[in-house]
Parts: sequence; C-alpha cells; structure tokens
Amino acid sequence: SPFPDPRIVVAWDGRLWTFNSEDGSGARVPYRAAWSDFLSSTVWQRGGYNGTGSAGYQDLIDGGTNDADPITAAIDLRDQIIAFKANTIYIGRWEQAPIFYQFRKLSRGLGCISQGSVCRYREAVVFLGDDNVYVLDGEEVKPIGDKIKTRLRAAVAVTALGRTVGIVDPINQLYWLFLPKTGTTTMITLFAFSFRDGSWWEGEIANPNILPVCALAYRESTWDHTLTLGSRNGSFYELDDAATTDATTAFAASWTSKEWDSLQVSEGKVETMKMHQIAIHSRSGKITVKTTCKPTLDGTEPGTAQVSHTKLVFNGKSEKFVGLHEGDRFNQIQLVWDMASAAS
Repeated sequence: SPFPDPRIVVAWDGRLWTFNSEDGSGARVPYRAAWSDFLSSTVWQRGGYNGTGSAGYQDLIDGGTNDADPITAAIDLRDQIIAFKANTIYIGRWEQAPIFYQFRKLSRGLGCISQGSVCRYREAVVFLGDDNVYVLDGEEVKPIGDKIKTRLRAAVAVTALGRTVGIVDPINQLYWLFLPKTGTTTMITLFAFSFRDGSWWEGEIANPNILPVCALAYRESTWDHTLTLGSRNGSFYELDDAATTDATTAFAASWTSKEWDSLQVSEGKVETMKMHQIAIHSRSGKITVKTTCKPTLDGTEPGTAQVSHTKLVFNGKSEKFVGLHEGDRFNQIQLVWDMASAAS
C-alpha cells in the first residue's frame, strides 16, 4: 500500500479504508483518508492497475484553523463514512468519477478524542468528545453526557482519555465507557448510558489485570449478544451481569443511587424528606442496604448519618422490603452484595 502504518482501518462499501497514515516515504500524513479499489484491498493506485479502478485518497484540510490536526477516529454509518478529528467531523459519501468519494465538513469545534469510544447504535454513532459524550445520526450531533460532565472530569484521568474504550449492549440498550481512573494506572472508571431513559450509571473496575484496550459485541444467536473486552495483559473478558467470580475469585459488587436533593425533588416545597421504604427484587444472594443522609451536599456539617440496615437473604426469585425511616436534605441509597454471593 502507498499508505502504510495507518492509525485507523475500516472495512466498508466493498473497500478497505485507512486514516492517519504515512505517505510511502516515511512521513506521516495525519489528515489523510484513503480507500482501496472496489473488492481489491491490495489495489490503492488512483484508477487501479489498468486505469479503470476507483481507489483514491483525500486530505481532510481546507485552509481552516487546525486543519493539519490528525484524524482521531472513523466509522461507517449506512451509506456514509465518518472521519473525526479532535475538533472536527467529516462525512464521506460516494461521488462520480474521477473523485469517487468526497468528504465534507459537518462541524467545527466538535469532534472525537478516542477511536475506542466510537460505537454504532441502531442508526446512529456514539462517541466521546473533548467536553461531552455525543450521538451523531449522520446529520445532527446531540450531547448526551451533560449529567456526568462534572463527575467525569473528577473521576477520570483527562490526559489519558485517548485510551477510552466503548461498547454497546444492544439487548439492554446500554453504552458502556471504560475510562482510565484518575490518580492510578491500574484501575478503570466506567460509565453506562441507558438509551431507554437517558440515565447514567457509574462503576469501577479495581482488578489491575483488566485494563481494556478494545471491545467487541457480536451476535451468537437470536436475542443473544456477547460483549467482550480485550485487556492490556493479553486476555479477553466477557461482560456478564450475573457473574460473581473472576477465575474462581469472588469479587464484591455494589450499586449506588444518585444523590437527590429534597428541595429539588419537592419543587421547593420542603427542605428535608424522609425515605420510607425500598423494594428489592432479586433471584438470589445476600444484600445489605445502606443509606446516607446529609444536611449539606459535601457532608462536612454535623448531622450526616450513614446507616447499614438489615441484611437481606434471597434463596430464590422474590421481592423484599426494607423500612428506611431516614432522611435529610441530601439522600442516597447503596446496595452491597456479599462477596461470593450469587446475587442479581
């Protein structure tokens, strides 16, 4: 290939596509998008070997600021291919000869900072920008990460966001983001977005052996998708929402609710609210319910109360209720599963 050592490779429309490659002399051309001849991944010369092919390339620069910036991500979507820079998005579509394909700028000031974060969900693409998480339907870009922007900046190593890995769970309609945790090189912060209701959830992978570098979702049979993570240690891990052990070693698990403000929930009518009861559905396992109630958001004022309630034991699919009778201005609930307890 006259475009060796590409940073990004995509197979689409009967061709092989490369982005951010060298030019054959060893010099990198970070803004170049190139495509092979139709059904010929080894033919890259314009016009092909006999002058009738349709291979080619386009340098994604147009005289604007930062045009020489590198292409950071690419993905196909329906009848188009999308190329990202950190602050720009280009849409490529088929044109007639002698151009064959033409990239046009969709946006400036908005782009993608991690190839690993880019995923398709139905008729759209989800990706991580430098200030939010976005969904692109091919024409319009919408932010979906406003709820976690502040938390993401605090929990994630911002300088290492290029190592972010994303994956879509089509069955549960979730978008998982695995991001390097701030202050460490051996832990991962994860955020999950629900396409159903727009909610976000936060978690953590504390196993230093699981450092995702890639992810793949594939369909095994009807209603059955497998989600896998490729780790820096050379192992592959399967995402399983019912597992309680990793290589026979039990791990702890917990779920923490958002911290809600009584004044906001009551639309300004009351400053404090008391939680009365919570219902928990589970197939099996042992679960402890914990509550945190605070008069101030930072929890530094006297009166902050953290209470562990009765441990629940599930020996079969059932529903149990816990009386809480706790409350203040800011309230939060946490469920903690026993290690080696097969709860779900």
